Amino acid sequence: RVSASRRDNSMTSTAAIEELHREACAKCEESYVDPDSGLTVFTAYAHLQRGSCCRSGCRHCPYREVSRTPAPLWLLVLELARLVWRQLARLLSARRPLPTAASKRSSLYTRRGDAGYTRLLTGEAQPK
Repeated sequence: RVSASRRDNSMTSTAAIEELHREACAKCEESYVDPDSGLTVFTAYAHLQRGSCCRSGCRHCPYREVSRTPAPLWLLVLELARLVWRQLARLLSARRPLPTAASKRSSLYTRRGDAGYTRLLTGEAQPK
């Protein structure tokens, strides 16, 4: 059983947390520091900026119906793979395109073309 003073403390703490959260969201901040634990807590604004639920059961998750059940490991791995793929696609799109077969064609010119002989490093003459 919880004592009355402890219950009042937790209610005061909850009210303080909700006030900090409201202030942080009003300033469009992504997080605030929890007064009890000193940990950084994401605001609902940060979750909305992310665009989807991370399924970690966050305190201020606007996607509550989804976030109540923990995500299976395979789903977390899939989400990580999607993030990595997006970053890789961004990096590759910023680079110049890969050369095609037509652009790889040699533009080497010789006076006699393919007729005649060529000398190897050993000094031996080979037909072209």
